[in-house]
Amino acid sequence: MAILVLILSGCFLLPPVNPLQSPQLISPENGATEVLTNVKLSWNESGFVHGLKYRVMFGTSGMPLYLKTVQSTSATVVKLSYSSTYYWQIAALNSYGKTATSAIWHFTTESTPN
Repeated sequence: MAILVLILSGCFLLPPVNPLQSPQLISPENGATEVLTNVKLSWNESGFVHGLKYRVMFGTSGMPLYLKTVQSTSATVVKLSYSSTYYWQIAALNSYGKTATSAIWHFTTESTPN
């Protein structure tokens, strides 16, 4: 019983673990149209977590595939096709291997120029 009380009393000094929050997508907005074919995806931070990385999922299907990992809250995707719908999602990954994913958003690129 004394050992249990000792453990619960805080004798083990572990760093506090901030909860990992799902990224909140910002731009381009969900359902946006006439988006340029070179686009900057942006989202909010997933809390104040040390060593946070973001996996960018992107593609033309409703289940976007892994594109790249970044440490900032934006990623640029270039040379997209005209008049095409793209889906994107962000997964925050902390140094403990835990992830939190955003909703999946979509947008449609601009029409082919004349």
